[in-house]
Amino acid sequence: MNSENIMNKEIGSYFHWIDSTIAKSLFKKHPINFRENTHVFYSGRHALKYLINHIEQGRSISKIWMPEYYCQHVTNWMKKNYSNIHLYSAHPFEYTDELRIPEDVSENDILIINNYWGLSTTRLSKYPAKRPIIIEDHSHGWLSRQCLHSEADYCFVSLRKSLPIPLGGICWAPNKELPSYPLPENQEVYSVWDKMVVAMKNKTEYLYGQSEDLKDLYLNQIAEVEDGLDLSHKVTKMRTEDKKFIHKWLQLDVLEIKKRNLDLLYRKITDTPNYKIIKRFAYTSFGFMLLFSDGMAYESFRKHLIDNQIYPSNLWPNNNGWKYFLNVHVDFRYGIEDMEFIAGCIEDWNRTYN
Repeated sequence: MNSENIMNKEIGSYFHWIDSTIAKSLFKKHPINFRENTHVFYSGRHALKYLINHIEQGRSISKIWMPEYYCQHVTNWMKKNYSNIHLYSAHPFEYTDELRIPEDVSENDILIINNYWGLSTTRLSKYPAKRPIIIEDHSHGWLSRQCLHSEADYCFVSLRKSLPIPLGGICWAPNKELPSYPLPENQEVYSVWDKMVVAMKNKTEYLYGQSEDLKDLYLNQIAEVEDGLDLSHKVTKMRTEDKKFIHKWLQLDVLEIKKRNLDLLYRKITDTPNYKIIKRFAYTSFGFMLLFSDGMAYESFRKHLIDNQIYPSNLWPNNNGWKYFLNVHVDFRYGIEDMEFIAGCIEDWNRTYN
């Protein structure tokens, strides 16, 4: 983003539409070549369902296990699509190589594991062949070590958490080719993509000062997109131009800039009695992540950031336990001055909160 021309400066929330000239500059400065044997879809949920459909081509699945601590929207969507969803206890802030398989999981089950914040290092090679089929979610760990070197049977990602694309998901099989299956067209899904394009462009115009009224407009449009995704249960054939658009953004190394931004924040902000910074030495996390033990401190901190036009995400608000976990975005939209501003806002809150 050309910050010199930004009139309505804000940090976080959904991506805006990136100009093609800026995009080409990003690809040139921060390139990466991701694996080739991937399949792209309109959402991470579609990618996950495609994998389950593929697995069911070869065997009967008894249960699908999902972490208790997980995106509530995905869990609810999965329960609408499958009657055999079961939950298991997960440990989102303990990073070991050990895979903790529930005792009553069988080899006829699917076990979905989560690469939490790009900090996980689950190793599956030491486990016997007679284990459940493992699908690993890298939506909050795109391009992390675990994502690039996963030992799971299958992987998937919701890409729009990391890339400025209207919609998008991707899946692959780390150790084999994943076959292609014919998929139906779906005009409702295409219209959701098109609506998100409009919303992203409206946000860009708002940021560059075209109209204050555009903020409410694009936020309402995004809410309609989220509703559309929740109702979209059919894995859909991608339009050629949409697929090309997603593949273009797969060329961007999103972690390189995140690492630079996080390193600055880690130097300036440390743990306090109110929060703990979630990080792991030599790993690049999804964002600047703070875990609060107290709900009042969390709400005060979150309000302080929003009052300063910093819009964090809450991971995840409707789960039991770990309710006060907040992420500040540090992606390629933001530079050193932005990180200095974030650090200053946090330091101001630390001084004034009792």
